[in-house]
Amino acid sequence: QALLELIALKGYEITEVATIGDSMNDISMLQAIPFSFSMSHADDIIKASANNIVESVAEAIDFVLAYNQKEAQDEN
Repeated sequence: QALLELIALKGYEITEVATIGDSMNDISMLQAIPFSFSMSHADDIIKASANNIVESVAEAIDFVLAYNQKEAQDEN
């Protein structure tokens, strides 16, 4: 809930935010954000809560950057 409040306070949409998690306390955050990433070493329940599973934070960043680039191209 705190994350959603912070997003609203900053004026962002949830589609402009990405989250990365690997532990039980990350589950609600992963479920709340469309661009959610679980680390591959996380427990299955955590991986099931995320929309994407990655081997590293760098892989998640690459995913987001590629998505943003495609969106920018589609707008033009």
